[in-house]
Amino acid sequence: MIKIVAFLIVGTALVWAGSEWLESSSVGISDYYNIPPIVRGSVITAFGSSFPEFSSIMIATLIHGELELGISIVIGSAIFNVLVIPGLAGIKSDGGLNVDREMVSREVGLYALVVLMTIVFFYLSNYISNNSLDISSNTVLSSELAVVLVLSYGLYILYQWKTTQDKESEAEVSESFSIYKSWGKILVSLVLIGVGVEALVRAVIDLGTVLDTPSFFWGLIIVAGSSSLPDAFVSIKQADDDNDSASVANVMGSNIFDLLVVLGTGVLLSSGVTVNLLAITPILAFLLISTLVVMAFIRTGDTVSDKESYALLIIYSLFIVWTLLEAFGYIGLVPI
Repeated sequence: MIKIVAFLIVGTALVWAGSEWLESSSVGISDYYNIPPIVRGSVITAFGSSFPEFSSIMIATLIHGELELGISIVIGSAIFNVLVIPGLAGIKSDGGLNVDREMVSREVGLYALVVLMTIVFFYLSNYISNNSLDISSNTVLSSELAVVLVLSYGLYILYQWKTTQDKESEAEVSESFSIYKSWGKILVSLVLIGVGVEALVRAVIDLGTVLDTPSFFWGLIIVAGSSSLPDAFVSIKQADDDNDSASVANVMGSNIFDLLVVLGTGVLLSSGVTVNLLAITPILAFLLISTLVVMAFIRTGDTVSDKESYALLIIYSLFIVWTLLEAFGYIGLVPI
């Protein structure tokens, strides 16, 4: 257990440090190339803050042969992002988290569509795999549909660019700024994140062995939470600077990247591997419910009030309790 705790601490520290470097360098590079703010928040920054999740599914799948663990990390991270980050950002921001009508209709709506696409992806893969819709049977996730997910992210970027191409970035680049140094920092940060994620994944696999519990559940809350810290850091900082719309854009953009690119790439690299859709279904249901709750809160006056922010954190706390009860066999909704 001492080794496991050490791996968790070191892994989280490396992911945090690497992600902070990645985020700051990405902002500088965005300013240098004069990228519009909304694209920076929903695409550039989202990619940087989502790289831990990308590393997680790559390492879990390619090194440890644990596709289901990788999926749990991706979905767990999406749940963390959509509940915890708006909750903390809403508490940090004066008067709650305020977003404009354009943000509600575009970013949140696109994210909800992606969540539905993800659910359809799993169930359609099940139908293709078994020639019928039978979630009790092992499912081979469709590589063809995974390609559709990844390509859909390209459409998302194109849409973002088209809707913001007339908006100029007002950011100024310091004379001392070095584009080459920034790219170098990004490369170093990617290495740090990769090493940190490997430590986290190895720790939860060992934790599952020691406690005789599926690592699926520990990835769902421990690795997902640790890998989502960069998202939380970026969004809370933006909310603290009264940039609430960019804070929400980062959350939605990060989750869209996770569900389309990260999940899609993980499936492509593990072609032919089966998963237990019966176990994944309750987690997908919780993700959908969480998304609908956040949408309802934001649409009520285009804001997430302090009370609603605390409600989001309470919902996530209940999610953790549920996951722990599932891990130790007290509840059987997730048969894994």
